[in-house]
Amino acid sequence: SCSSSPDGTPQRDEHGRIIQVYTNDDIMSFSRAWTGFQAHKRRGNYENEESSTRHRNLLDPLYIEESWRDRFPKHDLTGGYIGDTYPLCVDMPGKAFLHKGAKYLLLGSNPLPELMVDHPDLQHGDLYLDIKRMVLDPSSNLYAELYNEGEYRAVVTLTENLYCAGNECDVDTVRVVQVATNPDIFYEYVPLPCVHQAFYEGGKQISRKDRDDEGVMCADPKLPAASAACGNQDIIASVKSAYQFHKYTSERVTYTTAEDRCASHSSTLPVIPLDDSVGDGKTDYGHCQGDCDFDSDCLGDLVCFKRSADEAVPGCDMSVEELPVIPLDDSVGNGKTDYGHCQGDCDRDSDCLGNLVCFERSADEAVPGCDMSVEELPVIPLDDSVGNEKTDYGHCQGDCDRDSDCLGNLVCFKRPGYEAVPGCDMSAGLGTYGWDYCVNPEQLGTTDWDYCVNPEQLGTTTWDYCVNPEQLGTTGWDYCVDPMYASGIFKFGTVSGADFELGYHWTSFNCSIQAKINNEGYVALAHETDNMNSIPPHLDAEQSLNYFKVYWDGDGAYPSPANGCGKCRLNINADACICPTKVKDEIVFTAQPASAEDIISSLYIGAIPPDIAGPSGTFISQPCDGFTVHFPQTSNGVYTRETIFELNHPYHGTKLFLKNTKSTVYLEGWEHATTILEAEDALPGGPSVPNLVLANETNRNRFSGAGYMHFEGAGQGYLEWIVSVPENIDATISFRYEDSWETTNVVDILVNDNVISPEGTKLGSTGNWDYWMDSESFLVPLNSGDNTIQLKYSDPWTGPRVDYLKIEWPTIPSSYSFRNAPHFMSLSQDYNDEGEGETTARDAYYETDAVLDHYHYHPNT
Repeated sequence: SCSSSPDGTPQRDEHGRIIQVYTNDDIMSFSRAWTGFQAHKRRGNYENEESSTRHRNLLDPLYIEESWRDRFPKHDLTGGYIGDTYPLCVDMPGKAFLHKGAKYLLLGSNPLPELMVDHPDLQHGDLYLDIKRMVLDPSSNLYAELYNEGEYRAVVTLTENLYCAGNECDVDTVRVVQVATNPDIFYEYVPLPCVHQAFYEGGKQISRKDRDDEGVMCADPKLPAASAACGNQDIIASVKSAYQFHKYTSERVTYTTAEDRCASHSSTLPVIPLDDSVGDGKTDYGHCQGDCDFDSDCLGDLVCFKRSADEAVPGCDMSVEELPVIPLDDSVGNGKTDYGHCQGDCDRDSDCLGNLVCFERSADEAVPGCDMSVEELPVIPLDDSVGNEKTDYGHCQGDCDRDSDCLGNLVCFKRPGYEAVPGCDMSAGLGTYGWDYCVNPEQLGTTDWDYCVNPEQLGTTTWDYCVNPEQLGTTGWDYCVDPMYASGIFKFGTVSGADFELGYHWTSFNCSIQAKINNEGYVALAHETDNMNSIPPHLDAEQSLNYFKVYWDGDGAYPSPANGCGKCRLNINADACICPTKVKDEIVFTAQPASAEDIISSLYIGAIPPDIAGPSGTFISQPCDGFTVHFPQTSNGVYTRETIFELNHPYHGTKLFLKNTKSTVYLEGWEHATTILEAEDALPGGPSVPNLVLANETNRNRFSGAGYMHFEGAGQGYLEWIVSVPENIDATISFRYEDSWETTNVVDILVNDNVISPEGTKLGSTGNWDYWMDSESFLVPLNSGDNTIQLKYSDPWTGPRVDYLKIEWPTIPSSYSFRNAPHFMSLSQDYNDEGEGETTARDAYYETDAVLDHYHYHPNT
């Protein structure tokens, strides 16, 4: 089709060529906006002749099956996208369900929404007692609007911003709200239309009920896109089963709310010392008691925390009370039962007062927490002034005969002639021949001489003394703990709860969005997550074919397989380039624009109208010729990215609110492609060498390469890789491993013989069989030439299975960039029509309306 003038003649460009209104690519783009239409089920109240369509309803309008709708950006006919000028969903005000323009549809007594998908079991509240409804507080303004004194309206649109009340203040958004009982009356919340940006920074990973389920992907943490699943990843029960906390069933929250929600549900049990008093082999262990073997051995909701040695037990006090360091004290004597700190000779812990324990020794071993040092005394001349046969000799005085002749802790240093007396100055005189002198005990002087000296405070040899316990519990014992101690956002594993409670949940893993580019310059989204096995195909770098058009900056150049991909990597099929991205949101106007046309041609991101965004006074408005500028009050009239322009579209008069921002996606590349070094190719070593397990020797199958290395029984064993680089460079290293045992292993990572983390690197349990994950990553310096990277394990028992060493090289900027593209549909899909994802008919309808508006308001129509 060609663009025509008002008189119907074709329009031509400067070269005389007819200007096309649309091309085949445009047809393909718009056709994707018409996917998902489906006929209703056949009705029984009209005749339908027998035909191939006899099972279809040909009378009622088609409806949208949201799961069939293409979710990705669609370009329009004017060099932009369907969704341009719509506000971003991340810019919606907090608790948008209470703001002007929020719409509510009457559902009657059925709590299932019509424009979203919730689990079908939610309609059976009388059968499932765990279902939580979002029941509005009768004191709230929203309740008053919807209840309307019992005169329910089919559609309610808020005409002003409302304050929250009751449970409304505790949630980020609502889905279905209940306003009455007997009979139950429900309303579905319908938010204002908004769009998502295809690329964004700071993504967080979301997951379905089980981390092994397909659906692991990125989500914008500023959106209420998933639920809060909480636990302590260092406690094995949390690895296996996190706990979901929601204010109503099927609630979605932002990442920040999820963090706060998890923290608020942390354990309220007191932190107490480990307690071995119950003994082994029991089934009624309380908080911090052991030795348990299974979760069922613990009382209530406590779980059994497994350890192989003296590892810290979460929620239990393993600290030591600070006691003064005092000298050993033999004054109580032997055979007593009330020894205090540093007193002896005890025989067992029960001989000691309070929580003290008996420290046993065979000779003069140091006693922890007790002072066995000697007071420093000045070096002074020998002194014979006291005379012989006295009992009160001071330092360097004589002639003593025994230690008891000396004052205080001094001891008698014996000498047969003029031998040097330790700690005494003999330059002015040698003293009396054969006399003995009192000295400091560390200054032993001449062999065989007897002196009055200060005792070394070693106590009685082989005596045992009462000391402060380390409270480590019994080595290797397991203790019952609260799984919600220091609760945080879940990492991975399984979330507990009924199926109707479980949609996507937030995880603490970071997540990035990469661009997949084909030879035509079209782009598909590729989510980079912790668990690459479970990424859905429409976001998988190797599988996705959901390409959309982007508008390349500059001369339109882009990396492609045809030109070698630049610093990006070529995918496995060699038909696309995978590039890391960086998104920059930048200000457009720093001063007043010249005209409304100037604004229309420069801005494409919509804004929330000021009267919806916040209360009166949130913005300061400045009328201009043909448009109005709304400045955030905090900007003091300075143009920022949050400045809003209000105007009527010069072509069709539609009221627009545009944000003073442009969003650009910049491609990056890598110095080198990510390096994967298989564990089976590493050099094993140590007193006990890790074991090679090949693919045909195991029913694990999610590892890469030909097999993996297992550290079972490989105490002090290690794996060593040689990494060669042409120049000094910093790289990020991590290890992919599996450990389904109920322990947290600690390994040492060494680069060129330097330990990366002095405390070691924790490899927490991966929870279930054949679950693999990446370890903590470290930025390490590599030297020009060969470098050694070692993973060393010291425990003699079952250790981790190691799949490979991953080396990620620094990213570098490129000259390629394109305009960020909007889309209406969420990318988190519903797998079983049970309301897991956010792909909704509501957003599909909004997109359809946007396409129709584009057709209607196009300059050529």
